[in-house]
Amino acid sequence: LHAEALSRLCATELLRGDYSRATELAQRSLEIRLATLGERHIDVADSYNNLGMAAFASGDYEGSRIWHEKALALRE
Repeated sequence: LHAEALSRLCATELLRGDYSRATELAQRSLEIRLATLGERHIDVADSYNNLGMAAFASGDYEGSRIWHEKALALRE
């Protein structure tokens, strides 16, 4: 539940344009999800996706691609 709240805050920060804060929140959400759900859980893909969106918004297109590919791999 805490990871989900962090994920929603990440989306809010992305909309506000605070990409650094969005990245921080997405990273914290990912850490919680990995620790509680494991690396193959579908919710981890949401955190990867959030990190990809934050990277893209901040101009890190290669980083964005990497995060989105990780998210896609879990969803396949």
